Amino acid sequence: MDITGKGDQQGNRHSILGILDHGSRMALALIPLRDRRSLTLLRWLIATIKTYGKPKVIRTDNEACGSVLTYVQILGLRKRSWYEGDRQYQPCVP
Repeated sequence: MDITGKGDQQGNRHSILGILDHGSRMALALIPLRDRRSLTLLRWLIATIKTYGKPKVIRTDNEACGSVLTYVQILGLRKRSWYEGDRQYQPCVP
């Protein structure tokens, strides 16, 4: 689970939430975000879980996605953060 940004022709930056399956690297969700609030991210995470099932672990960085930690624990999931330089486990959306 990661947030990336993409610029448009007017130079505005738009946030995109990506939720990937670690094993298959399948993009389960690519969602343009209006805001980066924890509740917004949680809503999209729950919608993805309803569609694809509940994972054992959520992997995020320590940015906005990392702030959903409390909610992830309430859902009974473990959160695992990646560390700078550990490209193998980085949950990045290119």
